[in-house]
Amino acid sequence: MRDDLTSNRKGAIGELIVAIDLMEKRYDIFKPYCDDISGIDLVSYKDGWYDSIQVRYHTTTQGQSSICFNVNPCQADTIAMPIANKVCYVPNK
Repeated sequence: MRDDLTSNRKGAIGELIVAIDLMEKRYDIFKPYCDDISGIDLVSYKDGWYDSIQVRYHTTTQGQSSICFNVNPCQADTIAMPIANKVCYVPNK
């Protein structure tokens, strides 16, 4: 992702990447109007199951073999991280 974008814009792009990934997997996607209290960015639905998701974008550093994410406490069921050409999903326990 470009370095000259604001963190707000990078976050929005990350949410779109996750939404596209889930839609390709045949999930319905819902977007809260506001997420400043719960930290929930998206809600997915498939086969009678709802999952709340917080999306964390990242910036890459050349030569690094690991990626660390700082995740603020939130009420989301899952943390989604767009990385390269895929999205990683981690339960938020």
